[in-house]
Amino acid sequence: MALPKRRENGLGHIPRAGRIKKEKDGTISESVIGAIQNQLRLITEAINGGLRLTSGGALGRTGNLDGQMVEFTTPDIADTEIAIPHSLGQAPEGYIVVLQNKAGSVYTSNFGGWDNNTVYFMSDATEMLVNVILYK
Repeated sequence: MALPKRRENGLGHIPRAGRIKKEKDGTISESVIGAIQNQLRLITEAINGGLRLTSGGALGRTGNLDGQMVEFTTPDIADTEIAIPHSLGQAPEGYIVVLQNKAGSVYTSNFGGWDNNTVYFMSDATEMLVNVILYK
């Protein structure tokens, strides 16, 4: 089965640069300089705060990285819901646990209730320090 072609101009992706042409005398025109500057601006905008990590669609990439690291300590009673504030500006699509200071599982709670400001987790371990990356 053939793999679908990847999009080159999707949301957050950097479009391919056009061909750079020299003049006959070896110089480049102001319009070519402008096109190079525009391409550098697109690259800068895509990398500086525009990277995303999301689930890929049929023809999409898995995304760039646009997320937030949040740290929290689980409650002193196992399997108790904890609300964690975030500042992504939209409900995250998922999370990656990147650090925990003891054995235990962190899992989603009220996933349908995740919103632009709050996510909900539970854990089977008590008083566990957890760092997760929330991504949109």
